Amino acid sequence: MIMEQNVTMVVSTCKLTENGRTKCNQFWPEQAPAKFNISQSDNHDEFVQVELLERAKESSFVERREMLAKRANGDSQRVTQIHFTGWPDHGVPEDKAVEDFEIMLNHFVEWNLKSAANERAIVHCSAGIGRTGTTIALMETIINLCAQKNAGVKDPEMSLFHTVRRLREQRYGAVQTIAQYQ
Repeated sequence: MIMEQNVTMVVSTCKLTENGRTKCNQFWPEQAPAKFNISQSDNHDEFVQVELLERAKESSFVERREMLAKRANGDSQRVTQIHFTGWPDHGVPEDKAVEDFEIMLNHFVEWNLKSAANERAIVHCSAGIGRTGTTIALMETIINLCAQKNAGVKDPEMSLFHTVRRLREQRYGAVQTIAQYQ
């Protein structure tokens, strides 16, 4: 999907395991210059190789630059993954994790503003609604406020309620808790 849809940014908002339960499967190597193979089928010739090119760690997130390559046809693509681990399921980031989330969100917004029209992003957590919905709602709100400001609007406005409502029309349960909405 990443290569088919020209995804160049992946935002992961969960740990691999939380409270002893798997929340996300690891799809990247831990240290550069390691490589990681992901099989697409039982045919071992059809796999994607993920190569970690660069890794930068903050206290609550890791930013990885990766190269994906299909073995079958040699197609390749660069991808940035921002992996935020300071956000508990059904909760909100706290303390230092809040600052790290703001930094991570700024990286995501900056990518969104600079990316080409055909580039896509994937945002995911474990269920794809709470942390994912909140991240998307915040990013969309910031980008729309920036667009209004750049268009010369003196006092930009944005309805978080309408943003979340529109998200929920596409993904039931997006922004899962009151704390995430606040």
